[in-house]
Amino acid sequence: MAASSGGYGHRVVQQESLTTRIRNVCTEYAVGNSTFMEGLANADDAGAKRYTIILDETTYPSDNVLDANLGPFQGPAMVFVDDAQFKDADWEGFLRIGDSAKKDDPGTTGKFGLGALTTLLT
Repeated sequence: MAASSGGYGHRVVQQESLTTRIRNVCTEYAVGNSTFMEGLANADDAGAKRYTIILDETTYPSDNVLDANLGPFQGPAMVFVDDAQFKDADWEGFLRIGDSAKKDDPGTTGKFGLGALTTLLT
């Protein structure tokens, strides 16, 4: 969130809510195999040597979930696994949606800070 004086003594604050950001990504991002490509890009950027996609077709019981609204999300699921270590900087990047720390690093694949959000598209 950026704050500045608008030049007329008014404080100007720019912000975008998380729900607005998710909606915009879902409507503007290319749909297709983006989830697979983002997972692979993240694994590559993290220095992973192995990248695995697991399809878990199991539907688990929903009688003991924390909230009844979570019932429909008990499966099936797709799991992306790589052998790289998740670092503190990765958590920070995950929380900064749309502001990639990798954008100025020519040695990385990801640039836009949208990787985690693309998983909502499939």
